[in-house]
Amino acid sequence: MRTKGAYLLRETTGTSGLEQTLLSAIEILTHHGVPHLVVGGLAVQEHGYFRVTTDCDLVVPDILDALAAEQ
Repeated sequence: MRTKGAYLLRETTGTSGLEQTLLSAIEILTHHGVPHLVVGGLAVQEHGYFRVTTDCDLVVPDILDALAAEQ
């Protein structure tokens, strides 16, 4: 994560802390083997659609449903 345009947008709008917050959350989820998706403003920034956002959006499956499906 960190295309040049997205990086510059976050730096100029004062939202670069969001990137660090998201990276921390992803690290924790990955460490625990929890599948996840990054969606919302930060995700579209990385795909070249420069939109200002002030939050991090993650999609995490319902763990209880996932465990029940495995049985």
